[in-house]
Amino acid sequence: MIKIDYISIRITYLLFVIAWIVGDMRDNINDDFKYVFMFFLIAIGFLILLGNLHNPIYNIYDFYHIMLVPLILGSISVIYSLINGMKFLLMWDMFYLILPYLMVFIIVNIDQNHNRDFYYDSLLIGHIFLFFYKYASILDLDHIKSISFTDSFSPYESVTAHIYTLLFYYYYVKNKKVRCLVALFFGILSYKRLHVVFAIAVLLLGWTVRKKVVGSYVEKFVKAIFISSPLLLYALLTDNFATWFLDTFEIDFGKFTMGRFDQLREVVTTDIANYGLGSIKYYFDNKGAYINILHSDIMRILLETSIIGLVVLVYAYFNVAKKNIYSLILMIFIFMIMFTSTVINGFLGWFLVFLSIDDFNRNDISNNKSGVMKLNDDGILRIKFRFNR
Repeated sequence: MIKIDYISIRITYLLFVIAWIVGDMRDNINDDFKYVFMFFLIAIGFLILLGNLHNPIYNIYDFYHIMLVPLILGSISVIYSLINGMKFLLMWDMFYLILPYLMVFIIVNIDQNHNRDFYYDSLLIGHIFLFFYKYASILDLDHIKSISFTDSFSPYESVTAHIYTLLFYYYYVKNKKVRCLVALFFGILSYKRLHVVFAIAVLLLGWTVRKKVVGSYVEKFVKAIFISSPLLLYALLTDNFATWFLDTFEIDFGKFTMGRFDQLREVVTTDIANYGLGSIKYYFDNKGAYINILHSDIMRILLETSIIGLVVLVYAYFNVAKKNIYSLILMIFIFMIMFTSTVINGFLGWFLVFLSIDDFNRNDISNNKSGVMKLNDDGILRIKFRFNR
């Protein structure tokens, strides 16, 4: 029975990946069919779990922390909508805050094979195929030389740089050298400035954190940094900083940030009606703006769900990531992107982040215990701690 469950989950996942790649090849036109396989995988998983309630269910406390985020942020959004008008714009944010982790939760509890490379390799192979499908005609030395760090330009630039970087990091931590370098190569070609910096930093400094244990003071310091980070954003939005940046680097800060500086200033200085999650996109859509997504998830969460929403997001995600140094570094990287860009509505990204964190935590001898739920013979559902699986 376990083998059938294990195979069914992997087959459904593979169909999901194929559907995703085919959708990207069609420029995401009417490609929501890929989510049919995602829902199918989750439905199969929950049926299997319900049929085997006497077996342990892992990551209960991680599940609690991750699901707390959409619960609190969604509740705040409903309150804002009741106060300012019945818009209820939060549907898609709820989708991305809930479904990627549910998919990971099912895989973690159903797939009994602790080697998770299948899930990463499928995405790597699929995205390499996608890359050649889109860019094979311009894959030459002249186009590669045109990649510019200053202008943040690449003829192969794509949001898939985020996926390549997450794959690179997983392979680096797991010491899969060839796949690590392959993911890095395509990540650099697909080019996102912060992702390239992160990958280079990992290659140069990754060895310094091996066998490091995350201290409570480090965890608290990181949380405090990201909770207070909007203060830095407000400082960067002043005319004085823009003038200083231009005088110092001879580059216009708005151009350097590809217009994000001007977009942020507009949002911060405009009295936007707040209906909770989705309010800023709703504002840009009504305005007819070409770019309708705020390129700062941290600022968006703060403005749309208040400081409470930001605190909940930071605490919940770092409580899951604090168990292992590689998990913590990965979550820091994600929040750095959220500081300057947007990743909240990135399904595959969050799927890889949470799956990687589970793997790193599970294989860390310093991870003392994890939450497990089990239905005892007396019919009582209990949560207890277990040591590493």
